[in-house]
Amino acid sequence: MTKKHSTKRALLMSMLSLLLCVSMLIGTTYAWFTDSVTSANNIIKSGNLDIVLEYYDTESKTWKDVKDASDILSGDLWEPGYVDVAYLRLKNAGSLALKYQLAVNILSEKSGVNAAGEEFLLSDYIEFGVVDGVDTPFATRADAMKEVTASKKISEGFFKGETLLPKTEYVYFAMVVFMPESVNNVANHNGTDVPQIDLGINVFATQYTYEKDSYDELYDKYTAVFTVAEANAMMKEGKDVTLVNCKEPESVVEIPAGYNGTLVLHNVTVASVMQMEATSTFAATGTATATAANVVILGDVVVKATEESQSAVTGTALNLSGNGKLTAVGKGKAAFGIGGMNTQSITMKDLTVVYAEGGEAYGVGSDTKYYKDAPEGGAAIGSGLNGAEIVLNNVTVEKAVGGSKAADIGARYHVGVNVTITDSTVYYVEGGVSAAGIGSSRTSSAGNENGTKITVSNSMINAKGGAYGAGIGSGYDTHCLSKQPLCEINITNSSIKATGGRYAAGIGTGYHHAALKGEIKGGQVQAVSGEKVYKASYTAAMDIGFGVVDPAREGAQTDSYLNYDGDKITIATAPKSALTSDDLNNALVSGANEIALGKGTFAIPDSAMGKTLTLMGSGKDTVVAAQDDGSSEGDCDYSFDGSTVTFENLTITTTATYFPGYARMKGIYNNCTINGVYTLYEDSIFNDCTFNISGDFYNVWTWGATEATFNHCTFNSDGKAILLYGTANTNLTLNHCTFNDKGGLSDKKAAVEIGNDYGKTYTLTVNSTVVNGYEINDKGINTGSTLWANKNSMGKDKLNVVID
Repeated sequence: MTKKHSTKRALLMSMLSLLLCVSMLIGTTYAWFTDSVTSANNIIKSGNLDIVLEYYDTESKTWKDVKDASDILSGDLWEPGYVDVAYLRLKNAGSLALKYQLAVNILSEKSGVNAAGEEFLLSDYIEFGVVDGVDTPFATRADAMKEVTASKKISEGFFKGETLLPKTEYVYFAMVVFMPESVNNVANHNGTDVPQIDLGINVFATQYTYEKDSYDELYDKYTAVFTVAEANAMMKEGKDVTLVNCKEPESVVEIPAGYNGTLVLHNVTVASVMQMEATSTFAATGTATATAANVVILGDVVVKATEESQSAVTGTALNLSGNGKLTAVGKGKAAFGIGGMNTQSITMKDLTVVYAEGGEAYGVGSDTKYYKDAPEGGAAIGSGLNGAEIVLNNVTVEKAVGGSKAADIGARYHVGVNVTITDSTVYYVEGGVSAAGIGSSRTSSAGNENGTKITVSNSMINAKGGAYGAGIGSGYDTHCLSKQPLCEINITNSSIKATGGRYAAGIGTGYHHAALKGEIKGGQVQAVSGEKVYKASYTAAMDIGFGVVDPAREGAQTDSYLNYDGDKITIATAPKSALTSDDLNNALVSGANEIALGKGTFAIPDSAMGKTLTLMGSGKDTVVAAQDDGSSEGDCDYSFDGSTVTFENLTITTTATYFPGYARMKGIYNNCTINGVYTLYEDSIFNDCTFNISGDFYNVWTWGATEATFNHCTFNSDGKAILLYGTANTNLTLNHCTFNDKGGLSDKKAAVEIGNDYGKTYTLTVNSTVVNGYEINDKGINTGSTLWANKNSMGKDKLNVVID
């Protein structure tokens, strides 16, 4: 031995221990009796599945059960050139043939510190190889090393695929472990920080189709396998298969055409699960003609497509069940998460969809042509075939996103499907552009696709439509047809939250689609349309009912309506249009109560006084301006005494030049952006509004109001302004609001000040409101805190605070 090696021998003192375990995997239908049954004088005994792992003790020269072993490998002699061998044998100690898997892996590892003060892992410097068929010890170290034809670092582990082991037979192998001579002082520990490895051997054994009964050897055909290739081969033979503990992210599970068996996926990761069925269409009767693929999901099953235009779980007819968790992600054009272009039916029962995504999700292109140039993806759960049936029964969907031009649950581009959801929970689904969250997508130019029928009962759903698509319902009719496929929606006893895309209903139809029927009854329904107004000659989008339509074209549908708790919702007539302030005045004088404002800035005339009316705009392009003249207290040119006004999708700019002069606005505000100072609101409700506040005094008042409610509103301040100030018995409610104070806080310039100069009782209710990133709790109503109650003039006893 050279001096170099001698030095290493003196320096290196590391530890390696071997922990061995034997696991028996027993599946759904192959658990066996273990006692005996007596019938007259005949004894019937069960077969016995039993596997034993033994090691060869070189001192006693006998085979011993690993359960009785301490350290099979040396614990503290590891240095460059050192070799150790563990001789093992696997014994089928039962009366049945079995298949086994062998795996070597690190159970745990403790790092060390070398003489140079560097941290290291011993597993990076020890290698090993597994040699089959070794039933007697090697004579020399050289003999052992000679048999190792393919070594690897011990950190990489070892896996041996499924192998047959008939009854009462043995299989022998040796594990040769060594530290290469090329290792230097990088693995020489400092004598204190000693590295250590706990190494494990796992053996998984399952029953195998080997023994025969009175008919054949296939009575236990419901067999677990561990590779995709094995599963595919057995399905070709028509056998039931359990694919278990398989991680092959590039592989495709292929279900043969006409396969009548059951495929169980248990803790599996693959690229696709594909029913190899020829392209099919419906029979003349409209019923599915394909043999359904029965797939049971157990444990965690992840199917993520790796190839372009590849669907995740796909086939002509799919029956998915089980109590496991499924992730299914398609990739590229016309790819589906669950389903496919020619899928006739999807039936899902009892399972949980952790995440599903159609191809080209969020691949929206541009909006210059209403996303006509967007790619054509696939649904997260759905079909590209006219008339397909999609059924969810007792299913939980945690999150799913439809691909471009495809619904999340429902139809792809230019087709109609039937969706039935029963006793299920859908936490969040989102459609692709032009498509509904649940329902259909774009209508074809020929208008020859099937209608879409959506039936929901006893379920909880949160659905969001893509751009121009309803939350639940239809997508966008690109061609504005006068005859359209019917969208039918029936919802009973369910809790629904649905948000429509731009110009689309929350529950109902998408942009330019007007063929609607159905009924909603029982349960709780919260629906919000997207942007409501496109132009004055079109109708406005409804929360429940119809999206924006042109009454002169697609509005010509006959018998188109939706019953909601007994109320019949039909297509509204187009609102009066107003392109200038004079047009607005003329419309009010003529008696109009629903007016669509065009682009520009509008002043509200005196003719609005005392009316009940709705003013609708197109977001930032439509501005309502109000300004006081600054001459005296309370003097302003914008007041709606006796009026009930609803402001929809407007930008509102208010200014006041004299305190306490103010611009006074009273009404209901939906999806508005409000910019300004010295603004007074009385008995008003704000839904999904944004306040942009600047200045150095009071900005949002509730003077004299009995109620002022802010729902899902956002307040942005430059830090100079007090945002809310209530007086005279005000009841102020903040529901799920957000306050962003960009300028910081002080006692008198808090993000939110609640005050009452008149000292009268004043109630503030706060529900899940966030101020500068912190959610308000019962400790947040204090002077100097982020939500500040003015106690100087009213006293602590005058403020009644309710916090949920």
